[in-house]
Amino acid sequence: MLEMTAQVAVFDYHDGVFKQTQLVDMKNKGVQEKNGGGALHTSPDGKFLYVTNRGDANQVVVFRIDQASGKLEEIQRRSLEGKEPREFAFDPTGKYMLFANQKSNQIVTVRRDPQSGKIGETVQKFDADSPSYLRFLTDK
Repeated sequence: MLEMTAQVAVFDYHDGVFKQTQLVDMKNKGVQEKNGGGALHTSPDGKFLYVTNRGDANQVVVFRIDQASGKLEEIQRRSLEGKEPREFAFDPTGKYMLFANQKSNQIVTVRRDPQSGKIGETVQKFDADSPSYLRFLTDK
């Protein structure tokens, strides 16, 4: 992720050599606004990429990953109902995601459809002082 330009760079890797294959712009088309990447993670099954877009957008952008080529296809943009989504995490089932909205001092829990990769409704919001990192600790 290129934080300051709000872009995702995709690379092919072979024998120690990287080759850029795609550059995806996360800015909302036709809108003048400040943007900046926050965090990116693949879904537990590796089929989707989620990237937080901070600044004025304050959203998550969801991409389907082509399993053959690695190319990204945007499938959803969703507001995160707060300011500066810094980090996020998948719950152990992959059916929920938690987003840390750092400047609005809250953590937002949303449903996630593991089949489509799309994010659904908000389940819970709770206050947290400037959250910046989320992690589920399991017994594994």
